[in-house]
Amino acid sequence: MRWNIKGSFISLFVIFVLSIYGCGSSTSEKTADTNSPTEPTNLTSKAINSNTIELQWDASTDNIGVKGYEIYRGSEKIGTTEGTNYSDINLNTGTKYCYTIKAYDAAGNVSGNGKESCAIPPIIADIEKPSAPSALNASADGVDKVNISWTGSSDNIGVDHYVVYRSTINTGTTNSTSYNDTGLIADTTYCYVIRATDAAGNISDASNEACAKTSAIADTANPTIPIDIVGTKIDYNKIGLSWSVSTDNLFVSGYEIYRGNVKIGTTNSTNFTDIDLNPDVDNCYTIKSYDKTGNISDLSKEICIGGGQGNGAVGSSGGTIEITDPNSPIKGTKVIVPKDALDNNEIVKITIGYEDKLPGPLEGDATAASKVIVLSKDSEEKFKQPVQVTIPYTDAQMDAGDIPAVFYWDSTYNKYMSIGIKDIDTVNKTITFTTVHFSNYVAIASKGLAVSLSSIDTGFRPGTDGFFHPNFGSYDSPGGSSLGMANFSSWYHDNKKVVDGSGLFSKYRSGDLAKWEDDIIARELISRAFISSSQIWPYLWHLGEYKLGHNMTAMLLITTMKITKTPQTFIFRGFSDEILNDGVGNEDGMCDAREKCEGFGHAVSVYRYDATTGKFYIYDSNFPNEEITVDWDMTSGFTNYSKAAGYPEIKKFGFEAFSSAFEANEFELLYTGAESGWANSKFQTINITSPALDANNTAIIADPNNVTITGTVTGGIGTAKYLVYNVNGTSGLGGQLVTLDSSGNFSFTIPNLPLASNSIMFMSTDDAKDATRMVPNAYAGFKEITIKIPGQTFFTNFGFETGDFTGWTHETHTWQNSTPDSYKPEKSDIESNGTDPIEPTIVKTYVGNYSARINNQDNSYHISSASQSATVPSVTNPQLKFYWAAVLEDPQHDAAHQPYVDIKVTDDTAGTTLYYKHFYTNDPQYSGWIPALGGSWKVIPWQVVNIDVSNAIGNQITITVLAADCGYGGHGGYVYLDGDE
Repeated sequence: MRWNIKGSFISLFVIFVLSIYGCGSSTSEKTADTNSPTEPTNLTSKAINSNTIELQWDASTDNIGVKGYEIYRGSEKIGTTEGTNYSDINLNTGTKYCYTIKAYDAAGNVSGNGKESCAIPPIIADIEKPSAPSALNASADGVDKVNISWTGSSDNIGVDHYVVYRSTINTGTTNSTSYNDTGLIADTTYCYVIRATDAAGNISDASNEACAKTSAIADTANPTIPIDIVGTKIDYNKIGLSWSVSTDNLFVSGYEIYRGNVKIGTTNSTNFTDIDLNPDVDNCYTIKSYDKTGNISDLSKEICIGGGQGNGAVGSSGGTIEITDPNSPIKGTKVIVPKDALDNNEIVKITIGYEDKLPGPLEGDATAASKVIVLSKDSEEKFKQPVQVTIPYTDAQMDAGDIPAVFYWDSTYNKYMSIGIKDIDTVNKTITFTTVHFSNYVAIASKGLAVSLSSIDTGFRPGTDGFFHPNFGSYDSPGGSSLGMANFSSWYHDNKKVVDGSGLFSKYRSGDLAKWEDDIIARELISRAFISSSQIWPYLWHLGEYKLGHNMTAMLLITTMKITKTPQTFIFRGFSDEILNDGVGNEDGMCDAREKCEGFGHAVSVYRYDATTGKFYIYDSNFPNEEITVDWDMTSGFTNYSKAAGYPEIKKFGFEAFSSAFEANEFELLYTGAESGWANSKFQTINITSPALDANNTAIIADPNNVTITGTVTGGIGTAKYLVYNVNGTSGLGGQLVTLDSSGNFSFTIPNLPLASNSIMFMSTDDAKDATRMVPNAYAGFKEITIKIPGQTFFTNFGFETGDFTGWTHETHTWQNSTPDSYKPEKSDIESNGTDPIEPTIVKTYVGNYSARINNQDNSYHISSASQSATVPSVTNPQLKFYWAAVLEDPQHDAAHQPYVDIKVTDDTAGTTLYYKHFYTNDPQYSGWIPALGGSWKVIPWQVVNIDVSNAIGNQITITVLAADCGYGGHGGYVYLDGDE
């Protein structure tokens, strides 16, 4: 107590002394602060994302000092800060926000408002993936359970859920940051990674890997007996066995396979191939399962596979094998091998059999409509041309109007894969399809579909799962690379997207991420996918063998999407002529079988059907990142293809399938090669040393005559002996054969390159027959390059790469005065790389460094044009290829006075029109209009025009491009034009 009193006394004394003597000036000597700070100046507001605006300003001054700033949104004070910047968050996209700032000092003096600044958070699609989960931990919980937990991810919008992977298997999803994995095997190590997913479907990178081992228990129990054994005649002398997984108190280690009483092998999977057998007798099998401690099950039931219900041998001249036995349950099954489907002097034995048991389970309303037809042959090579197969079906389990489709069971992916059907005979109950490989086929229907059409969505989206790269290679086949691109994108969506964590659209970008020309890995991938399809595409695009009408085709698309959950291939055919006669008096727009006629063929992917609107949704590789539709109903069939304006009139539609050209696992090779950038893949690598190539695999040379190409072939799992090359080919890879020296070097000379831009395709191989066949060796080397000859195009400066209008006639006039070049200065100009000022999703150049902009965004009655005439040279396969995009303001006037665009190509010598498109703003004749951000402008994205001018050799042709303001003078419009050089 004495200490506390003393301490208090000292404190009081000090206070008393300070009160007497003070500390500096007295209060009466201070002057009050009444001066306000200066107003903040140079306020800027900038939307940095879809919900945040960043404010910045110059500092105010004050006689004493500025303490801080008050921020106002409109009249509402929303915050204060001591600095000269502020972030306003949680805003609405597409809404205008305006701000002012006031400065204040410590005495409470407040400045006046600074000048107002406004900004609009843009409407931005969510393309940002969440951050990777971290600190993943795994711990065992007994003999059959592992508990895992992790630190959560962040996202610009928000994380929706997490996906748990045990090894590469999708084990489950959760909204929390923990998960319990149950039903596991004792004494086993399990490893996990986690990926985060947001509501837009963006998937994060994988977390760290965490592993845990379940507890061990004593093992004295035998595994269960193998059941559901299925035998398949793979080839003439090969039988494949498969069965359901046995179970064990711990886990099954493997299986013993017996033929008769003889043990012929073991396997740790649920399939086995017997290759040492007598193919002409019944072969009978039993199977035992065993675990790691030596416990063995009893023998399974015996299964016997017969010598085959029908067989025969065919060669290069073709032939037919048919089941004619009236007692056979597959009577009427027929295989027709066309002439030249096999190499000269090649003989193949074909066997037709059947099985009762389905290779895999059916889901929902799916029902089997046939036996499982087993087709096998004693050669592993695919056919060079499609083989036609007819099988019988039954409608006993189907409802009225249901349509059966054909599928095969792919054991690599454990799923049914569809097959392209050419005809369904509902009277004789047969289905005809084509294929280039043999497998086990079965007809399956979706019961009740015809009575009640239902929507189906495979989840595929063009802007996520299609190629960023547009279709190219029009010199290589009638549809360019369309069939290969449709097939590979569907395969990647189903089999690799969940593994990679991203869609195909964002993969294989290199160089300038906004341009596709420099994406070399993607270009080779697309070309290889084209090769995989090239042996069948020339026989599909004519649609000459398709007997299905629109309604059967539509029902097949819906049925196969429902059963496979996979996008389906859809092909169509169009013609430049008004009407073509089929040779038998029917003007149906169809050429006779495989004769050359005007027109085109194209393949796309159908990924969704909306039963409410009656629309199929389509990925068209000519229009990346665009959702395209076609209408269908039972009365009108297919109508209103939303990109019909980009094609000649479409006359025919056909259902095709992924599996008609190849088996799905063939794409694994392409995927592996692309993932390694092709350099370290199993494929051989073709290196071109002369002429010199740029980053886009393009060479520019001065003289088209006697062009020497040199290079070398390295790597791969097999040694290359030959090089096959093709110049502007039209039939796959068949071409000239060059023999490599012992070091893999090659050199050859092309007498003449006929075009301004020439596509040269190379394939290295160990088989000289690849020079004439269209099916390449699986591990063949591949390369495609472009050789350009400046000045050799029959149009001068077609891509405006001189940076000006050299070779072109260009002018501006008005609605009131149509005299060409009567308005000065004209409104057209040359554009370089960049994005459109009205709609930033549109790039100003499609290829190269320059394009032309015809007219501009000013108004006042302007009409501008650019044109050029040239003579079509006498060369092989002359093509006219160019690109255009339109940006038009929408005043919603009458159609006759709207801004508009005209694109026209004429054969002046013949007096015919080869191409003509006229669209005014928001013209319903074009259904792919894109609304520009924040305005009344409408956009037609880049259109690809490829015209076969082989019938106009020696004729003068003219291209004219025109863009116009509105007829009342208040709204503008312009068009971009670009071309290959």
